[in-house]
Amino acid sequence: MKYLPLKFQELSFSTFYKKRIGACLFFTSLLILFSFPKIVLSQTVTNLTRFYRSGQVFLTWNNISNSTALYKVYRSTTKIETSGQLTTAEYLGYVNYHSSFDHNLTNADGVVKYQRIDSAGLPLNSSTGLFVATTLANGNYYYAVTTLINAVENITIAPGINSMSNAISETVAPPMPVFQENRVDNKGKTFSIYSTFI
Repeated sequence: MKYLPLKFQELSFSTFYKKRIGACLFFTSLLILFSFPKIVLSQTVTNLTRFYRSGQVFLTWNNISNSTALYKVYRSTTKIETSGQLTTAEYLGYVNYHSSFDHNLTNADGVVKYQRIDSAGLPLNSSTGLFVATTLANGNYYYAVTTLINAVENITIAPGINSMSNAISETVAPPMPVFQENRVDNKGKTFSIYSTFI
């Protein structure tokens, strides 16, 4: 009986032992499974996106289902690919589950209103988190967002999901207000409402 060398090419596959008896070929199937650690994303933000405008970076993401969670934001000049890199990244601060609320308009109108981060865009919604970082030094930066629940931080880093895969180029510039909506006062005069993120 003579066995052929095994070739390992996939995470889960069947490798065949081959033996020859006379003119017949027989195959025995051996299933080999490899187990690798899985990244648990249920308590990790997803769809982290960003854009730069007028000296500020606007970060948004999909909130997790836990409404008590806090969201911690990190910035670095190098890509944040592992949780160990958070210790050398710059911690910028945190926001809560209601970070996309427009608190001023909500309090004034008695109904929930959400922030616009683009004057020509639509307001954000309850499932979207928001953090605005003002640029203090010209450079190329990466961002990551973690969650904090009951004083325990989930430092899972999933590049491209809760950590930026590509740097964003930033320059110091005066922040500009963002249009929110138009209103008409009791005299029939139309006025516009803007928000500044500082």
